[in-house]
Amino acid sequence: VNIVEPAVLRTGQIDPASIGDDSVRTAVGGADHRTPLPHRGRWQGAAAGIAAALAVLLALTVVLTLAVPRSSIPPAVAVWAIIEAPDGVSELGVPAISPDGQSFAFPAVGPGGQSQLWIRSLGARTARPLAGTAGASIPFFSPDSRLLGFFAGGSLKTKDLTSGRVLTLVEGMRGQAAGTWGGDGTGTIVYHAGFGTGGLRRVSGGGGTVTDVTVLDVQRGDADHAWPHFLPDGRHFTFVVQGGQAQGIYLGSVDHGEIKRLVDTPSIGVSRAAYSPSGHLVYVLRGTLFAQPFDARRLRLTGEATRIVDGVWYFESGYAA
Repeated sequence: VNIVEPAVLRTGQIDPASIGDDSVRTAVGGADHRTPLPHRGRWQGAAAGIAAALAVLLALTVVLTLAVPRSSIPPAVAVWAIIEAPDGVSELGVPAISPDGQSFAFPAVGPGGQSQLWIRSLGARTARPLAGTAGASIPFFSPDSRLLGFFAGGSLKTKDLTSGRVLTLVEGMRGQAAGTWGGDGTGTIVYHAGFGTGGLRRVSGGGGTVTDVTVLDVQRGDADHAWPHFLPDGRHFTFVVQGGQAQGIYLGSVDHGEIKRLVDTPSIGVSRAAYSPSGHLVYVLRGTLFAQPFDARRLRLTGEATRIVDGVWYFESGYAA
């Protein structure tokens, strides 16, 4: 696991000698800025089990960045560790780290051949399986780290990590889905129901009415709205628009349907954008991890993107480690 301490986000510099012709355009203070990108070919897949294991290890690069306080490690220090899968566990999938930084969850196939969620404390030596999560994928935690959201069998579900109760919130979903849980006190979940299902939707963490929060703009070529991630206010979120000329990272709100493009990206290889307590949006673009200053109160970028790490594993569908 490569843990990038947030201080690196303040001190990293872009090496002009390693930059290619492509670029990422960002809207900073109303003006367009371009940060060049190195050329990269498509990621060529190896065996599914190896790729999934890399997903877990490399995904922690970003999520642990968000969880580690700036004061806990000296500036510009990288910490390396290896987190191994339990014996008999294979085909590890997309992981999630708890907001309190104490544990992480991931889908995997256990010794009996059944896919389900596993959870492990960062201080423990092994992970344990979570009952009632058969077929689960792409987990995400509630803001208080007490519940875990996930997708299984075409449904959005939650599991109480204390009582073990599993609750089905939404049914009838299809394909690859992803969600994020707001921390504004209402327990709002914003989720992507799968490719071709329209825009993003919202539902209470306790269940109830489902409403749309974004709508695909067919005229500009929107193919999908995906990979939502709540900002600190619990009302606004970032997400990825895929397809057409509008490809990029956007800002959305649970209070209205207005959206704003933050980062104009090439047509492939952009990940979800996560907010770091260091005051940056962190995202992966074609195998390069970027950090860009972001004002979470005014909801706007305040500086140009800085290239932090190259060689990050990613899917062109929008997931990156």
